[in-house]
Amino acid sequence: MTGPSRCLTEAQTHLLQGDTAQALACLHHFEQEIESGRIAPETLAASTSALQAIGRLAEAAQAGIAAAQRQIGDVISLSRALNTYDMHGKKQTETVTHRCEQRY
Repeated sequence: MTGPSRCLTEAQTHLLQGDTAQALACLHHFEQEIESGRIAPETLAASTSALQAIGRLAEAAQAGIAAAQRQIGDVISLSRALNTYDMHGKKQTETVTHRCEQRY
């Protein structure tokens, strides 16, 4: 496996593992290789599918993070509606007990 394709494979692996810092480092290394001209045009053309896969992974991660943020917001807003305190600031306590069958 050549250096540039190894960089992209490692970036994809790090994204799948949730290690975004390492994935970004691999992509920066790949970018430096491109800017220095050390990557042949054929290799760049072959890297397109790997870059698209990495892009899809990044979009999926972003969507997952956004969904988690929405869920946390929902939990926070719902927890405020638990009416723990009354209008005067006094803590409300409601005892919830298990109903026992009473047989006589």
